[in-house]
Amino acid sequence: MLNKFFKFLKGYVIIEVSGSDIERFLNICVRRDIDVSDVKHHSDGTTVLCISVRNFVLLRPIAYKTKTKIKR
Repeated sequence: MLNKFFKFLKGYVIIEVSGSDIERFLNICVRRDIDVSDVKHHSDGTTVLCISVRNFVLLRPIAYKTKTKIKR
């Protein structure tokens, strides 16, 4: 409960990632110290996750490298 409150104060974005290398996308995010939380995989091949607003800008080169699509 307290963790959700702090996420609300800092600001976060719920994004949907699709493509063939979603696992690689998540591994690169973790390696670059991008805080990823509430990861949920769907049966249609997409993944929904929460990320801070400050780190959202850093996702573009990662998405290009892994050939994944990001949707807010």
